[in-house]
Amino acid sequence: MSGVLEDENRKKLKEHVKEMEHTVQNLEEKIHESDHTDNQVMMSLQCDKIKYHGISNQLEEALKENQQLLNILQQKCNDNDISRTNSQGDVSRSCSTMSIVHLQYNCLLLGLFHSSKSQCATPSPTTASGTHAPTSQICSGDLIFEDNFDDLNLQKWNHENTLAGGGNWEFEWYTNSRYNSYVDGGIIFLKPTLVADENGEDFLWSGHLDINGGSPADECTNPQWYGCIRDGSEASYLNPIKSARIRTVYSFSFKYGKIEVRAKLPAGDWLWPAIWMLPRWNQYSTWPVSGEIDIMESRGNRELVNGSGVNIGTQLVSSTLHWGPAWNINMYQLTHVEKQNPAGFDTDWHNYQLLWDENSLQFSVDDEVLARYEPPAGGFWEWGNLDSSGWDNPWKRSNSKLAPFDQEYYILLNLGCGGLAYFPDDASNPGGKPWLNTSPTASTDFWTGRDQWLPTWQLETDNAAFQVDYVRVWAL
Repeated sequence: MSGVLEDENRKKLKEHVKEMEHTVQNLEEKIHESDHTDNQVMMSLQCDKIKYHGISNQLEEALKENQQLLNILQQKCNDNDISRTNSQGDVSRSCSTMSIVHLQYNCLLLGLFHSSKSQCATPSPTTASGTHAPTSQICSGDLIFEDNFDDLNLQKWNHENTLAGGGNWEFEWYTNSRYNSYVDGGIIFLKPTLVADENGEDFLWSGHLDINGGSPADECTNPQWYGCIRDGSEASYLNPIKSARIRTVYSFSFKYGKIEVRAKLPAGDWLWPAIWMLPRWNQYSTWPVSGEIDIMESRGNRELVNGSGVNIGTQLVSSTLHWGPAWNINMYQLTHVEKQNPAGFDTDWHNYQLLWDENSLQFSVDDEVLARYEPPAGGFWEWGNLDSSGWDNPWKRSNSKLAPFDQEYYILLNLGCGGLAYFPDDASNPGGKPWLNTSPTASTDFWTGRDQWLPTWQLETDNAAFQVDYVRVWAL
């Protein structure tokens, strides 16, 4: 029965195409009758290349061109009196007639667009939700989310406003400020600044921070780990760095697809750039039970070397899946991969990619596959041998072996700083490391040791900025 309905819809669609082409032909003839032969208008009217192939972006482009046509025609009407009377005394061309015919054409294009979106040559398993998610059927290969950062769209990107430190007692204060996140030349910059430059150095040990703002845009986004209210002391300085974390938590979440982020990483000791994803609804419980997908993480130190002599700073990026039945049983070691680049990922642009289907997750950089993770039939529970964990399987009721990675996730971009987890104490770095991961005064130690790291940031330049050219997501 579904095959019969599909054939009927395709027949109706072909009729729409014929009707659209006939309308455009009439419009061309009427413009010829009016001696209105502007080449730009005539070129915009060419319809013979607009055929139904199930490719919605062609129709979207046609709609954009059609709107440009309307603007051209209206301008011509304003600049020149196109309305005239022919030898029989009839009005052969008027602005109103032109607009009506144009609107008919536009309506047909809209109808064709919506028809094409309801007809998929290849249906997609991809799903998406949010204010900027597709509202019609998603077809295979559709570009379902894109930001080229021509401007900073705060309806797409929600800023985190928190002192929480990402659960790692990091040293940054994430905030919505154009000092820390801004668009310039089609690039978004996430850049660190110093709290002492705004409030004075004394504020770090004597100040009080309550970042519960009065407007919705200024609300504290994470109260965990004293994330909304903190008091400074000599033993525990307030977060000395301001930075930015942006996310599509309200605008766009998706399940299954391909995401690509083109980015240039920062250089500066103890900076921590990341491109990652979190579950929108925590289907299975809180972190890491519902998973985390780290598409790219790196460290800003140019000369940070581990005990094996490997540069783990700007020359290294990693991709990771976090999963487990409890916060202290995180099996990420089984799903972690690294890539080295002797030139440094801070010196050029690279494409960071995730291909996520119903069976696996695959990480790539510049189309080079780093790892593909496909769990066995028993899912990640079997892969992690978690029967011995003492916990019950939180994913056992899922119909997918990919659980917890079988739910919609949203996108995050951020530039963190320091903390007690990501920068190992036993690594070698010029000037050393100002704090220990076991220190109760880590934030204080970091700031008082700024002579080691601050010159490497070169804040008078964009050296320390995490730069992103675009974010794109396609349906499978």
